[in-house]
Amino acid sequence: MAEAQFLEHIKDQTEDQKPKEVPELEFDDIEIGSLTAKMKKELEKYTGLQFLSFNGCGLTSLDNFPNLPNLEQLSLDGNQLTGKALSALASLKNLKVLTLIENQIKDANELKPLASLPLEHIELAENEIAKTDGYRAKVFEVIKTLEVVDGFDKEGNEVQDDLEGGEDDDDDGEEYEEEPEEDEDDDEEEEKSKKKQKKK
Repeated sequence: MAEAQFLEHIKDQTEDQKPKEVPELEFDDIEIGSLTAKMKKELEKYTGLQFLSFNGCGLTSLDNFPNLPNLEQLSLDGNQLTGKALSALASLKNLKVLTLIENQIKDANELKPLASLPLEHIELAENEIAKTDGYRAKVFEVIKTLEVVDGFDKEGNEVQDDLEGGEDDDDDGEEYEEEPEEDEDDDEEEEKSKKKQKKK
């Protein structure tokens, strides 16, 4: 049942797109348990995937996880994954963001299979590991490329999301406020020129 639902869910999301042109897929809250060889083969057709989400899928392992060369973000929140499962992600050579919130990761050493990846951001909240003192420093030590662990950088500073842009928008707004004033001046000059023409 899960396999049929899985394949149907892909069709619903991709519609008439060619597999290579699909940038993201999500399978949130579909009870998968574990990926099958058929699921792996199907997903590997989507070589252009940059984002993939398996949140709340009841995953207990990552066996048969697809090799997706362009995948940059992977979300695996709300599953039952232990550190042993993570070795299946070693082929994701472009993975930058990994979220593992609410799984069963207990120790920073369990993250060693991820050390060869170009990871910049990892989320481990609601795992056993997140309850231990100084766990972020240990995670940074294991995965050298990391810039953010659970919303904080190596110096312990809270990191805002990259998708901000609020300040730039405000600045733009101020510039736009000045434009109507210039337009008013132009209108006044036009009126003056019209009056001069009438006098003539």
